[in-house]
Amino acid sequence: MIVTQIQAIVNQLTEAPGFLYGTADELNLQLDSQKTFPVVCMYALPPIESSFTLSNAISNKFNLQIKFLYKSTFDQNTAQNEAIADQALTMANEFMVTLANYRDQIIGGRYFKVHQKDRAQVSIMYNDFDINLTGVKLTMNLNTMYNANVPVIPWP
Repeated sequence: MIVTQIQAIVNQLTEAPGFLYGTADELNLQLDSQKTFPVVCMYALPPIESSFTLSNAISNKFNLQIKFLYKSTFDQNTAQNEAIADQALTMANEFMVTLANYRDQIIGGRYFKVHQKDRAQVSIMYNDFDINLTGVKLTMNLNTMYNANVPVIPWP
């Protein structure tokens, strides 16, 4: 369900990027046949930490690793790569704003908890993957606001 929500957010971005999901090796193979660029690559989710909250709901916390990438060439210089990385950073920033405001139509509210104090780490990526992509990698911790598939169990 989390991947579906992230893909729905990516689909709202101005650049209309492609979306891929998988492990690093799977993404590398998928990118070989990717036709649409820019592309957003979401890495497979590591273990999700689940816990009860005081309001008898379930909180799921996970680490999101996602790359915003443009096709580039091996002979580009640093200034050319930095210009592409700036475009990717703009897309990553738009993603974060869209994520914070995203509402799930099925559950009728926010899907992710995003607080002002939450921090994200952004790294510039040059000549990434076999097909040579440039962009940024966004890493952030997210909490789900709701989990529609898990019944709420009252405290004893």
